[in-house]
Amino acid sequence: MDKAKPALRRKEFAVAVAAGVALLWASLANFITHNDYPVLRPEIGLVALLCVVIAFMVTPIYLGQRQWGRSFLEGLLGALFVDLNSNSVAAMVAAGVAVAAITYWKRISLLGPLALFGTVILVATLVGSRPSWLRSVHKPSAEQAASNGKPAILHLILDEHIGVEGLPADEESQHLKQDLKAFYLRRGFALYGRAYSQHMHTVNAIPAVLNYGERLAEQPSTTGVVVGQTQHLRKLVDQGYRLTIFQSDFADFCSGAAFAECVTYDSSSLRPTLDFNLSPMERTRLIALKFASLSQIIAKGLAPWNVAAAILRQRGVPMPVVLPTEDARTSTVGTLRATEELSSRLSKARSGDAFLAHLLLPHYPYVVGPGCAGLRFTDWKRRWDPSPLEIRRHAYAGQLHCTMSKVDQLLKALARSPAGLNAIVIIHGDHGSRLTTVDPNEPNRGRFTDDDMIAGYSTLFAIRAPGVQPGYLTSPQPISLLLRDFTRSGFTSAPRPAPSQAHLVTLDDFDWKPRGAYPLPPAWLK
Repeated sequence: MDKAKPALRRKEFAVAVAAGVALLWASLANFITHNDYPVLRPEIGLVALLCVVIAFMVTPIYLGQRQWGRSFLEGLLGALFVDLNSNSVAAMVAAGVAVAAITYWKRISLLGPLALFGTVILVATLVGSRPSWLRSVHKPSAEQAASNGKPAILHLILDEHIGVEGLPADEESQHLKQDLKAFYLRRGFALYGRAYSQHMHTVNAIPAVLNYGERLAEQPSTTGVVVGQTQHLRKLVDQGYRLTIFQSDFADFCSGAAFAECVTYDSSSLRPTLDFNLSPMERTRLIALKFASLSQIIAKGLAPWNVAAAILRQRGVPMPVVLPTEDARTSTVGTLRATEELSSRLSKARSGDAFLAHLLLPHYPYVVGPGCAGLRFTDWKRRWDPSPLEIRRHAYAGQLHCTMSKVDQLLKALARSPAGLNAIVIIHGDHGSRLTTVDPNEPNRGRFTDDDMIAGYSTLFAIRAPGVQPGYLTSPQPISLLLRDFTRSGFTSAPRPAPSQAHLVTLDDFDWKPRGAYPLPPAWLK
């Protein structure tokens, strides 16, 4: 009997480790496959090894528990597996409770079946098909119904692009201001220096703009938005335009529009990061962070201090801890790669084509410099980094310069197309850079400054079309009305801001729900 106990102990240890490794590896394989990322790479091997280390570390803790403790940990393992592979909190809780209840009630262990289940899922995932990070859907009926004889339209929404007059007064920003003005004026645009958005978050800003300020999306959230049917896109289709939508997975325009083609790029995909010159250890850290951020248990349940740090940073308190989900963002990397696909489509534009493209540029993370060369992962910055505001502004300026070069690439591609000679181009942001000390929102009334307001709401608006006189206009106007008036003119004349208008914007709560109106700083409006 004495010899049997160590053997039984070793078997329990092996089964426990196998269950942990199998479920973590199955989750990792699903994550890698979903991201269209190669499996046979050193960084994947290192993350897989980390999963083994975690399993070996937790197993002695598990074996040292009584039945209730073991049942709890087995339930936690089941919940974690569902958590890493699903967005459903209900399913996660149900799986955890079910495993814990069965093992405690029957006084048994389910680690053996869980190990077998994880192994089956792992093999099936590795041999199965993998989705592409960039997907296209065609509607031939919409394409055939389009009218010819109309000038092509490129409508480009650049996420988190501050307006020319919204740039701060420091020397680098003032040089950037001159570069922005020169860039658009030399390319024949009418540029509105004091254009502004009436909302500070994409989920409200974009629906407001495309509905000319008259309504928002029905179900915006902090994880994304279904934009729904919009006046602007419906009007283009009614006029006989053949609509191509180029969108990120954060904002869904297509479900509410009669498009001929809908292209969606996965802004969080790892696949585009292969274009970046990252070291194996940098890639390992990035992949481990992105993998861990899938789990609400890891990102929230086991790190409540990080959640508190994020809230405190929103309130202007500098905190050194960053949420894993923030560190793991790669949306800019995916967007930079996606612009190549958009450029290819624009080079084939025909009469009657209308393109609406939403690009997460120059949106954080700031991953490139002025020449679009990728930075080291450790040098990536985010708008809520604990680093000083001046450093974040510098990082933003570098990415904004890169954004200009990408816009130039798109304009040149359109110029090469069959419809490039007299094409109409609309380029605007959705809100400002949001490089603030304190975010201007409803809970922060009385705490944010005028500079915070301008950083939140000042945004780009530029148009180019036959008959539109290039120039620089400084009168303030919301971009929703600028787009409305330009569209109503048949894209033939530049809108003129109304001088007597009250310039109010909307403050949101921490969940990005609109709560109240607030005036823009009077000094900025002059």
